[in-house]
Amino acid sequence: MADTVKEVQMDVPQEGGRRKRRATRKTRVSEGSDTIVMKDGPSQASQTQQASQASQVQQAQQVQQVQQVQQVQQVPTKTPTVILAPAKKKPVKVMLVPKGKAVVRTVPRKTFRAKRVKVVIDNTAKTQKHRKSVLAKVDAMTDDQIRAAAVQARLSRREVVGNAPIGLLRQMLKDYQTMRGMLL
Repeated sequence: MADTVKEVQMDVPQEGGRRKRRATRKTRVSEGSDTIVMKDGPSQASQTQQASQASQVQQAQQVQQVQQVQQVQQVPTKTPTVILAPAKKKPVKVMLVPKGKAVVRTVPRKTFRAKRVKVVIDNTAKTQKHRKSVLAKVDAMTDDQIRAAAVQARLSRREVVGNAPIGLLRQMLKDYQTMRGMLL
């Protein structure tokens, strides 16, 4: 007899609740011994009933085998529980102060701040002449005028300008005027 192909649809009940499975389709190739075809009228019905009962028994056995395989595969594995320790808090720093005085630290304000300077060197006769005249004006200033010009140009503070040497203030003012006027 020739081999025939049967398509069997099986609904497998879900157990354990872990995975969802759709109804699976399995194709089975059966040999000629499973299928019996007779041409007689009355006995044909009884033989088809026997064949259908035999196929139902086989399906039930297959369902039981699939369930046993699923039970073996669904052995629950315990995952280790992880407990995180709470974050460590650093102790607060305590500073002891005498009762009468409150210590307040003040950060002195910086007079000088670093600045980027872009310099263009222009060595023409006009620039040289202008530079000489500016430097001559600074040399012609009196000590009080130089102190006032240094404070006005923010090269020094009022409290400190009286103690600074006049030669240093004069040179600072010359350099400031040269850089400001681009007289290099």
